[in-house]
Amino acid sequence: MKNKNLKILATTGIRSEYDILYPVINEFKKRGHKIKLILSGAHLSDWHGSNLDKITNDGFEIADKIDCLFSTNRTTQRIKGIGSLVTGISQCVERENPDLLLYVGDREEGIATALVGNYMDILFAHLSGGDPVWGNADDPVRFAISKLAHIHFPFAKEYAQNLLKVGEQKFRIFHSGNPSI
Repeated sequence: MKNKNLKILATTGIRSEYDILYPVINEFKKRGHKIKLILSGAHLSDWHGSNLDKITNDGFEIADKIDCLFSTNRTTQRIKGIGSLVTGISQCVERENPDLLLYVGDREEGIATALVGNYMDILFAHLSGGDPVWGNADDPVRFAISKLAHIHFPFAKEYAQNLLKVGEQKFRIFHSGNPSI
């Protein structure tokens, strides 16, 4: 795959993810790979400070926009959002036929992208795996994303060790550091 220009779909739902993802996808773009983004969540919500214009101005093509925010205080909100994301991402992946799916973090977009990648036989790379976040659903979801990932880019050596402890294969783990620093 070294000389092949890859078709890459990166999924992002919030500004903090995009800020970490930007240097990675920008480098892929500079190297001639075809990058498209799947946007969802706060990126599409004026209530959450939509940054759709910023992403477009950064020069990235948007493959799809998936609405997944449900305005409710019920516990069904996030899991219903994941259902919407799985449906939307799978349709986009079928249409775009990428070589690689890319995600950073531990939110709904990540678990949906990981599931789609596995069921549709598309290579999935996870940035920020092995990083524990205590006290909410994001910690077990991040490790579930890591278990579904084919390639790992943890931000610290300790996080790479966490991935090894949960049975991930060493040859799939590349300690990258945080690309936004």
